[in-house]
Amino acid sequence: MFDYVCECESVREGGKVTASGPDDKADLRLLLSQIAREMDRIGPTAETLTAKADLLVQLGEPDAARLAYLAALQIDETHLFALNNFGALAEAGGFISAATTLYAQAANAHPKDAASKVNLASALLRLGQLDAAEATLDQALAADPHFAPAHRARARLLSRQGEARLARESLKCGFADQAVFPPTDGRPPSGRPRVLKLISGLEADTPLDPILDPDRFQVTALAAEFFDLNSPPPPHDVIWNAIAEADLCAEGLSAAQTCLEAWGAVAINPPEKVRLTGRCETAQRLGALVGVVTAPILALTKPDLLAGPANPCLLKLGETGSRLSFPLAIRTRGLHFGQAFERVETADELIQTVARLPGDDLFVMAFLDTRGEDGLYRKYRMMSVAGQLLPVHLARSRHWKVHLANAEESAGEAHAREEERFLTDPAAALGQPAFEALRRIQAAVSLDYFGMDFALTPSGQVVLFEANAAMAVPLTGNAPRDEAARLIQAAARQMIHGRRQSDLRPSR
Repeated sequence: MFDYVCECESVREGGKVTASGPDDKADLRLLLSQIAREMDRIGPTAETLTAKADLLVQLGEPDAARLAYLAALQIDETHLFALNNFGALAEAGGFISAATTLYAQAANAHPKDAASKVNLASALLRLGQLDAAEATLDQALAADPHFAPAHRARARLLSRQGEARLARESLKCGFADQAVFPPTDGRPPSGRPRVLKLISGLEADTPLDPILDPDRFQVTALAAEFFDLNSPPPPHDVIWNAIAEADLCAEGLSAAQTCLEAWGAVAINPPEKVRLTGRCETAQRLGALVGVVTAPILALTKPDLLAGPANPCLLKLGETGSRLSFPLAIRTRGLHFGQAFERVETADELIQTVARLPGDDLFVMAFLDTRGEDGLYRKYRMMSVAGQLLPVHLARSRHWKVHLANAEESAGEAHAREEERFLTDPAAALGQPAFEALRRIQAAVSLDYFGMDFALTPSGQVVLFEANAAMAVPLTGNAPRDEAARLIQAAARQMIHGRRQSDLRPSR
């Protein structure tokens, strides 16, 4: 059984015929030949076809692997290894619904197998089906109360539910016996840089899977908060601190910094700089820059807010005497993607909203109306990669909470032209004052890899929503956006290769 940690964790199963530490692709091809001869001798079986598919995955041939998994399942539709490993392949390719179907089939056919249930729960979590994921994890832990991947998956679920303290308890169980996750593809380095990725174990890390292509890099994940410093670090050429959520992962960032100091190493996105990207710190520090506007924000607890709107801690912002007034925006601390994020217009609505939001730690901020003359809200996303400012997308919506999922596409060509102009020449699209303000934000944040979500005022000021290393650069099927995403991925990979040759000393 192989267990790996990435943006989403899956538990893979190993059949009877597998590659064990091959020296190079020639060895994998030799094993494939041996399996082919075995099938010629006794005929294809679910076991041999699954082993063949696993080897094809390791060789980087997903299409051929899919055919082999399908052939295995035609022989035995309940084959545990074929279902889970085929599901992992589908999930890695972004086919989450297909992966969910395969994992569900495995879980139903093998009710005592905790791994299948964890895989299913993780896929459900990615689909946003939290209640179903929770029920499935309950079944996994009933089957095996000590199954570490189940505890790690529960930590991610609890984090999504705003239960940060409970999530940390699950993390302790999940990483108690294992904090280092070496590459699981069974492939030799073959000249690929070895990247040591420091992780939190929560959905609070930089989404690096699209960048760290296994054909280009050999990746080891390390949960810094649970790593024994009496042990040497895993072999690596480059370290990337992927712990990105300052408001949720203070302990993980401290542990990552301690590890780096003990190893005498530096990392892409140093933890001490990530610490400064929490929402309150960002609003206060970056809002002071020329050409940048941020919403005043307070970090409060539910008891603070449920005490009533007359509570001075709600109305008074720090010692400056600045006041927050309605409308307000309120969200659960540590959550992204518009989750648990609401606008409130009155004191009564505030109390009702606070009561139903998950978690106890909340952010309350002034609501900034950024609608354009056409009545649409706009959200630009820009990435900073090794000093380059690279556009990601421009989303427009009639709803104040703008995401690609609710983006206004009905304008057709007009919207496409507006976004394409931003993607091809952001400085011209935004205007020089706004672009210079983004440069000031870039210098102030000073991370190697991070993103900025923002809008513009009519006078060309940048209304900064957030700036941190947790932002995704997804492939959406939109050709101009996907081209922009690939340019960002290429720039990040070039940065890794550059660091490998310069300031990051390899540990051997």
